[in-house]
Amino acid sequence: MTYSQLASLVNRYAFESSNHYYFGRAFIGVKTSDLLIQSREPEKSVVPSASPVAGKPVSKLKPVAIDLSKLKRLTGRYTPGGQARIITFDGEKLFSHWEGENFRILIPLSETEFRFVDSETRVRFELVGEKVIGVIRCPANGQADPLEKRVDPLEDKYPEVTDLVQKYIREAIKGTLKPDLFTPICAAQIFPDKVKEVGVFFKSLGPQTGIELYEREQQGAWCRYLYRLSYKEKLVALRLVLLEDKRISKVEFYLE
Repeated sequence: MTYSQLASLVNRYAFESSNHYYFGRAFIGVKTSDLLIQSREPEKSVVPSASPVAGKPVSKLKPVAIDLSKLKRLTGRYTPGGQARIITFDGEKLFSHWEGENFRILIPLSETEFRFVDSETRVRFELVGEKVIGVIRCPANGQADPLEKRVDPLEDKYPEVTDLVQKYIREAIKGTLKPDLFTPICAAQIFPDKVKEVGVFFKSLGPQTGIELYEREQQGAWCRYLYRLSYKEKLVALRLVLLEDKRISKVEFYLE
């Protein structure tokens, strides 16, 4: 299954729980009494044939040859606070996108500086020794943005929740996922049809190679988690909201 087919499958997977909606990779921010998912204005892209920068079309650059291992080390989640920038690598090229938005190719100008393929805007990765600590967005005609710090995974002190995530994926693939794992509202939204698509999606990714916890937020009777799942060259972000009785009141996932 190709990447576009996977993305199309995710885009068809959507359900509602407690007035929060998630459609594919597009966030819709809905403020309620207990949860706020923030949306963010997309970075403006510049189409060379139609949008000049300082009176000139976007220049065409020949990418600098960079060792693939040095491209891959730049991947990860970066945030100035709030929504995250995701840097991914497909085995050949580096991509940047805000969480829930479209992917944009990064053209390498050096080992640490890149330009968007459709814009004069550049991004510069900051390193301390060999460790990547963040990225800075540098508009063509403006002051550089503040450092977006790289987000490291948390120590997983909640193995029972990680096991629940693995159970959700494993049973979805096998076709044995049961409604009693979810709250009634959540279960009504995904059974019986959407749960089949969940299984098809995760099965298409092949064997899982890793799972890491990146966020945990406790508020009253619910707790929200963010995991990153590794599948060869693909990464999946999975968000989960659990109630005190460990039933799932919301789950959403998307390709990074």
